[in-house]
Formats: sequence, C-alpha cells, structure tokens
Amino acid sequence: MTITLDASSTPAGQTGNISFSHTAAGTVRGIVCTVAQSIGFTDEVTGITWGGVPMTRVGALFKSSGETGAVYAYLLGVNVATGLQNVVISVDGTGSNKRCALWSLNAAANASIVFANSATINSDSVANPSVLLPLGGVTCWVNIVFISGQDDPTGITPLAGWTGTGEDTLGALGVSGGHYRYNTISNVDVTAGWTQTAEDAAAIAFGVNESFGVGKTYRINDVSSILDVT
Repeated sequence: MTITLDASSTPAGQTGNISFSHTAAGTVRGIVCTVAQSIGFTDEVTGITWGGVPMTRVGALFKSSGETGAVYAYLLGVNVATGLQNVVISVDGTGSNKRCALWSLNAAANASIVFANSATINSDSVANPSVLLPLGGVTCWVNIVFISGQDDPTGITPLAGWTGTGEDTLGALGVSGGHYRYNTISNVDVTAGWTQTAEDAAAIAFGVNESFGVGKTYRINDVSSILDVT
C-alpha cells in the first residue's frame, strides 16, 4: 500500500498559538503540518502537538531580505492516534500572522511515515518560482509550504498536477502564503512551485514515504534508547 490522503484541515490564521481539531480515520500512519509565517525571519514556532504528542520538525526556512517571513514543516510518523484529536501550534512571538495546513495520511498497517527529502526556494524577486525535488527513486507523498511577496492571493495558483488548500494574505501584511500537495504518489522527481508575478518567494517542498523498519531497543550503560531501524 502506498501513502494516500485521509483528510486535511486549514484553520484560520493567528498571531498567537493556534489550536484546532482534526479527525483521522482509516489506517492513518502519518500527520504532516506546515506553517507559513508573515513578516519577520525569527523562529517563532516552538512546537506542534497532535493529541498531546510532539511532532518532529523536518524543515524550516527563514527569509531575511526583501519581504521577510518563514515557513515550517513538521511530521509525526509513528504511534499516531486516530479519531478526533486536538492540534496545538505553540509560538513565542505574536508580531507576525501564521497560518497552517494539516494532512492525515493513510499507509500500510505495519508502516511508519518518515521524511525522505526536501528542496527550498528563497528569492527577493522571481516570477512563477519552482524547484526540483529529487526523490531518489523512493515513492513519496509530496507537498510545499510557501510565502509570497504578492499580497493579492487571487493571482497565486498551484502548478499543474498540484492541489491547493487555499492561499491567504497572512493578516493583510503584504505577504501571502500557501500550502499545496502533489496529486501523484510516485518515485519520480517532482517540480514544486506556484504561479505569481515577479515578487519575493520562500518555500520548502518535501516528500515523506512509508518505512517498514523494525523498532528495536538497545541498552548501553543501563540507558535505553529506541532506534528506528529502516
């Protein structure tokens, strides 16, 4: 079984902590959450939890020139609780607006979901920004989170073969943000991006894949640690 989309959520943007509920059904084995942040290039997201369980940050990019902002990517790929769960995005700065998107992902019952690879965009002026995401022959579910200096999101659209969860003006602060997923689950390298006029752009595109590694416990000097062996 390859990864399939279970459901997505796109709560309203906030300057402070973001809290919302999401229902995961089926054989959900992974949760992906991305955050787009307007103005300011400091790291303001201190953590994201799914049902009280911390998610792992798998990427972040901070744009410090031109129209500034940041994008973040988080993943929970093991021991994912299903059903109705509360999601909390904790922040330590309230000067910028942040909007997130969250996806729950189905996979094989004995699989975990792991980070595969990422690629970034960071420019002060580029029309229709894009980047090639190498997948290295691994079958992946792919998405992209971005910010754009184009403050009218009606002129921002996904590339062919991608589905958007909506674009947002990020609090009308002159920066827009978006969260897209690629429609095809495959092992072929993916071109990720969006359409816009020549403006600022920053993004992380990344893929996640199924892993069938067996978790083992090792004891070293009476200290136990869990290793995910893939």
